Amino acid sequence: FFFFFKQKTAYEMLRSLVGSEMCIRDRVSTQSTWGYQVNTKNMVDKGANIEIPRKFRLLEELEKGEKGIGDGSCSYGLDNNDDMSLSSWNGTILGPYNTNFDNRIYSLKVLCGPDYPQKPPQVRFITKVNLGCVNQANGIVDDKKFNILKNWNKTYSIETILVNLKNEMQSSTNKKLAQPPEGQTY
Repeated sequence: FFFFFKQKTAYEMLRSLVGSEMCIRDRVSTQSTWGYQVNTKNMVDKGANIEIPRKFRLLEELEKGEKGIGDGSCSYGLDNNDDMSLSSWNGTILGPYNTNFDNRIYSLKVLCGPDYPQKPPQVRFITKVNLGCVNQANGIVDDKKFNILKNWNKTYSIETILVNLKNEMQSSTNKKLAQPPEGQTY
């Protein structure tokens, strides 16, 4: 008899070795050394404050980014595959249909600092864009003018930022703004 098991990826094995959220989520209960039964599944289901280390969070985002987001109008991934700190990311937004951003591809850089996800990343457009929350001199998304960065929550992600920037392009205040000629960069 031969048994075939699904082979775990290095990412899945690494997560389970350190007792992260995945390991806790997958266990229903554990017998503690003091004889108390702890139902960890309920802790996760009820939103217990389980802190996932930065690197695991970013690995999770990388895996999700490689699979693609929703309708395919936003994508992201590491700037350099050898970046062990998982700090420097590329993002792409396809301009929303029926706006002045339509038929354009916008490239961005996202820098996740050492305090990410507790603190928001720095986001900068590479492709020139006329958008209310973007500094026209350098392409940096102003965290005081872009609500996702202004009201940052550690549950937000790179995906959240890109999707909301696309939504910002579709907003009534921005969708008719004149755009710089195609191909210009900051």
